[in-house]
Amino acid sequence: MKINFLAFSYFGLVLFIWLIQIALTYQTRFLYQFEDGGQYATAVIWFVNHEISVISSTAFSLYALFHVIYRFFGFSLDTPHYFRIILHLFTLLSLGILLKRYFGYLKSIIPLATIGLSPTFTYFVTYSAQYGLELQLIPICLVLVDSLDYEKKIKAAILETGVWFIAMFGLISYAPFTFFLPALAIIMLIRGWWLFKKK
Repeated sequence: MKINFLAFSYFGLVLFIWLIQIALTYQTRFLYQFEDGGQYATAVIWFVNHEISVISSTAFSLYALFHVIYRFFGFSLDTPHYFRIILHLFTLLSLGILLKRYFGYLKSIIPLATIGLSPTFTYFVTYSAQYGLELQLIPICLVLVDSLDYEKKIKAAILETGVWFIAMFGLISYAPFTFFLPALAIIMLIRGWWLFKKK
C-alpha cells in the first residue's frame, strides 16, 4: 500500500500540536480557578436537583454531560480537562481537514500551526471551565457544513443535524456562542446556493 508522505506528515503535525496542548494542560492542571469548582462540581449538583447555584451558572448542556460522565466514571476535578483535551483533538482534525480542502497540504501547514499553537487557543483549552469552548466547536461545525452534499439526502440530513446539535450544545454551554450562529447560518446558505448552482 502506497503511503502519501505529505498527508502523513500533515496529520502528524495535527497530532504533534495536540500533544503540545496535552503537555500545557498537564503543567497547568493544578491551577484550579473558582470557576472550575463552581462549574463542574457544585453547579452540576444544583442542576441535577433542578436548581441554579448562582445566576451566572448557565452552562446547562455541560452540566448534563458531566452529570452522566460522573455517574459512569466517578467525580474528578480533572475530568473537565480530559473533556477539553479530547474535544481539542476533534477540533484540530476538523481544522486540518478544512484547511487542506481549500489550500492543499503544503499551504495549510503554516495556518494550521499558527491557529493550533496560538496563545488564545492554547490558553483557553487549558482552562477547564467553558470559556473559549466556541473556539473548539466552530471548526467542527464548519467541516460538517463543508461536507454537505444535498444529492445524498440522508448524509446531508445527518450532517445538518450534527451541525445544529453541536451549535445548540455550544449555545446552551456558553452564551457568547450566540454571536456565531448568524455567521454559521449564512455559511450554510452560501454552501447550499453553491451546491445548487453547481448542478
